[in-house]
Amino acid sequence: MDPVSISLLTAAVGTASTAGTAAAGAGGFMTALSALGTAASIGGTIMGGMAQKQSAEFEAGQIEMNSEMQRLQAKQEEANRQKRLNEILGTQMAMTAGRGIQVGSGSDIAIADFSMEEKAREDSIASADLSFSQAMNSARAGQSRIRGKAALTSSLFQAGGKAFGAYSTAKERSRTGGAKSGNLDIDWKT
Repeated sequence: MDPVSISLLTAAVGTASTAGTAAAGAGGFMTALSALGTAASIGGTIMGGMAQKQSAEFEAGQIEMNSEMQRLQAKQEEANRQKRLNEILGTQMAMTAGRGIQVGSGSDIAIADFSMEEKAREDSIASADLSFSQAMNSARAGQSRIRGKAALTSSLFQAGGKAFGAYSTAKERSRTGGAKSGNLDIDWKT
């Protein structure tokens, strides 16, 4: 839990508790109990938002880790393609020498050039595929983080609304000297 969230949680619960204390003075035990319930609800709302944010951060971290694994796998595949090219070139050189064609002659170079161009095409396709995959993963991780921040922000606004509502109710009860329950006006002083 980050320090800002802890501060906001403490402030929200403190506000609801203050409202409960004011209500207790104005309306008695049931009103104070209601305020404590509101404080718990505020705390739960904020904790729920923080849990959603943590979940989204974890998801983003997993996406980024998968992206890094893809990058490493692509490097390994490129190394495998290079090894395969070296084997092909070695085989081609042995075959041309065995046929009496001078290594490094026009025919030998043309065959080698073709093999290297083929590897270059494969590398280019793999690189483009990796770049696209990395961009998609980056976007998905960013979206996950945005969802987490939005969930936390929403929970903070909801908690603030609850705190404001509890404070307003407590102020009204202290002003009127009682509490309203449905359509009945309950006088807690009697």
